[in-house]
Amino acid sequence: MGALNLAEWQKLPMSLTELCINTTLRCGQSFRWRKNDAGVWSMALHNRILTLHQDTDFLYYKSLPPSPPHAPPTPPNSHPPSVAPTEPPDDDTLELIKHYFNLTPNLSKLYEQWAKYLYQTACIVSEKGEGWLDALRNPESPTLGTKPEPAGEWKPEGRDGYRQAHEALLSLQGVGPKVADCVCLMGLGWGEAVPVDTHVWQIAQRDYKFGRGKHSSLTKQTYDAVGAKFRSLWGQEAGWAHSVLFTADLRAFSERLIAKKEEQKEDVEVKTEAGAEVEEDVTKVDKVLERGVKREPEEEEKKVVEVEEKVVRRTKRRRT
Repeated sequence: MGALNLAEWQKLPMSLTELCINTTLRCGQSFRWRKNDAGVWSMALHNRILTLHQDTDFLYYKSLPPSPPHAPPTPPNSHPPSVAPTEPPDDDTLELIKHYFNLTPNLSKLYEQWAKYLYQTACIVSEKGEGWLDALRNPESPTLGTKPEPAGEWKPEGRDGYRQAHEALLSLQGVGPKVADCVCLMGLGWGEAVPVDTHVWQIAQRDYKFGRGKHSSLTKQTYDAVGAKFRSLWGQEAGWAHSVLFTADLRAFSERLIAKKEEQKEDVEVKTEAGAEVEEDVTKVDKVLERGVKREPEEEEKKVVEVEEKVVRRTKRRRT
């Protein structure tokens, strides 16, 4: 531990084979952790500064709570309170760490199961021979040094090469439809592949009226239906369009304003009581501001709409 003072730390028995924070906190969704020269990781988490360090046998942790607010001094009470002051709440840092790293299940057993599937998948791939995965690529997006070729006839369910690649990937142990579509889209060049997960399913329910009748839940049938819907809208780029929808649905982008402006011109003739005609050009400008206020995936997105109307008239009087 070097210069670290062990007396200031709590510790949790944890081997590096179960959890290695030097690996875990550098990747995935861990964006805000910072490591200092002493090998100590720190981050603001759940109203405290959480600090971690690890050796071969233990995960050391401590937390720094926020400073209590400073209240002005009050005169002493002449009558002692009848109820004793409550003690500060128990420190829940250990429970927070277990929840954050998902330490409740037995990680060693989970790793053994995952390793078994990885081994089986590796065996299946090796049996298929060298070049098997490259053969599933979109010929329009070949590997470096290979001449592009046509990818075949377009169909609502995608080109034949995409469907064949998708089915071939499903034969691998532990690969489902979404993972297969992710590989097809981002690794094999099939732009019509639409990976549908929970978030994309919520977008389909909210914006494209899925989730009713026969499409009430995310099954294989509805998975294929969502992909077909996106392909009908965006064709061979449906997979990338789906990625834009997914990104736009993130909280960081949900409150951006979208301004729309429409102009309408109308010619109106009005007869006055004196018999003169008034010819008016009416220009109507509608300005619509939409603000997305959806906060959570399960909430519907609410929009605040402002409409501005502007009328411009040109009057011409004619004598009768």
